[in-house]
Amino acid sequence: ALPQVKNPDRDCGNCYDVPAPQTFTVPIPSDGRPITLSAYAFNEDRIKGPTWDYRYQPAASVLPPRPRRTVVVAIGVDATANPDWRLRYAANDAEQMVKALASLPGTVVPVLLVSKDGSANATKANIAAVLRRLNGFDTAADAARLRAIGLDGLVKLTPDDMVILSFSGHGVTIDKEFYMVPSDAVAGPDGEPLPTSLMSSTELTQWARRADAARMTMIIDACYSAASVAAAGFKPGPMGDPGLGQLAFDKGISIIAATQADDVALEVGALSHGLLTYALVANGLDKGLADSSGDGRVTLDEWLRYGAAAVPLLAADVARGAAGRGITAGTAPPPPPRTVQKPALFDFGGAGDPVTIRMLRAPPA
Repeated sequence: ALPQVKNPDRDCGNCYDVPAPQTFTVPIPSDGRPITLSAYAFNEDRIKGPTWDYRYQPAASVLPPRPRRTVVVAIGVDATANPDWRLRYAANDAEQMVKALASLPGTVVPVLLVSKDGSANATKANIAAVLRRLNGFDTAADAARLRAIGLDGLVKLTPDDMVILSFSGHGVTIDKEFYMVPSDAVAGPDGEPLPTSLMSSTELTQWARRADAARMTMIIDACYSAASVAAAGFKPGPMGDPGLGQLAFDKGISIIAATQADDVALEVGALSHGLLTYALVANGLDKGLADSSGDGRVTLDEWLRYGAAAVPLLAADVARGAAGRGITAGTAPPPPPRTVQKPALFDFGGAGDPVTIRMLRAPPA
């Protein structure tokens, strides 16, 4: 039953408007765990109404069980049409990210899109086709493109799945909006990247909006990458904004950006990586340094927090010529100078995430 709302703009003393009912189809997990459905609305003045919560306990027979998958989409762009934009280790970042996450529990679906000598799959159209397929609204042209690059087996995400999206490459801000530079980006008349050939945070938001995954994480190892979320005065909360920050808040997405919105990201020859990817993969997982609890496993939450804490120390090491030092999880150094690269972590997925990224040792019998 919908509440009746008195309309003060009508003349009669007892006139009420009844809001038009809205119907939504909401996919749910198949494991039978209780879920909470929430809804809220804004009026034409962008004033938020009350939040409505409903706790729903699915019956055991509602859905057949689905196996949990983790889809790892790793994008690395070294080579573009403009040789002045060339990077050396972004493709390696993507390749090592896929390799490091291959041992995740359950079924892992790797999606590697890289641009380097001899390979240029990390185009804007290919990336869009992958994301639209995962989110269930791909086109016939997308399907043909996925077949051409050997990814026609991708299927839509479900609420039992997890997705980790990483991007390593150039990032730019244009008119206060963040853009990622794909392999087919071109320059405009002024020699700067042409915005229509780039991937904007607005487009990324549109591609991700329909995702039904249980858990979503984005890793953006690019210059100015915090601007992908913290643009135009974004504040975490139900603000009705159309950007990636609002979407991340609403859908519980965790995003780690390599730098602040006005800073650059480093790739280091001694490490053959960007600093954020090196901290997460080489130190956090391969060396097990992200295990802050000492329980022999690295959870998603520990992993992201470790990356955010370790990069400034690694950047300081690079400045001193001592790149590659392993930073122990839980280290609480003095705040680094502003000139040291400092990631931004927007963790809307919730603290203490139990998802295990890497088992370092077998649990006790």
